[in-house]
Amino acid sequence: MNITIILIALSLAIDCFVISICINSSNKLKKIEYFRIPLHFGLFQLFMTIIGYYLGSSFKNYIDGFDHWIAFLLLFIIGIKMIIDSLKKECKEINKINEKVLIGLSIATSIDALVIGLAFSMIDGGILFNSIIIGIFSFVLSLIGLLIGRKIRDFNLGFIGIIGGLVLIGIGIKVLLSHIL
Repeated sequence: MNITIILIALSLAIDCFVISICINSSNKLKKIEYFRIPLHFGLFQLFMTIIGYYLGSSFKNYIDGFDHWIAFLLLFIIGIKMIIDSLKKECKEINKINEKVLIGLSIATSIDALVIGLAFSMIDGGILFNSIIIGIFSFVLSLIGLLIGRKIRDFNLGFIGIIGGLVLIGIGIKVLLSHIL
């Protein structure tokens, strides 16, 4: 397993982690929720990465000469978005966790994974293994967020998102430099 996919997976899982903290800080959860919520987040991250990859692959032939620039821009934009979101993010109360709310949260946290999948298609990243790693990291960090949510709900976690954003920007720069040098 390469360090780049681990860093990407960690960066993507940060949103799941923070949302899980918010969920548990404002709800009394049943034991099954400690499996159901991380499963939703992990599966959505996994499948959105795959969907993004195949969307990108469908037009890769048209952008073959400058695909590394697109991959760089996608990673850079997601990194900047993560940093901005981290600076303004507070743990908002999520009062009721039903299937509809959980699916909405899962989609919201996995939009970045869709874009990462697009980037993977530009740089010929292996999609199945990478998506599984992203899904596993999202599952595990969601579970950790649920387990510690009540204890750290008032702690400012913005710095985690800033680090994740900087990591994605760094990976984007690495992709660009590896193709132009």
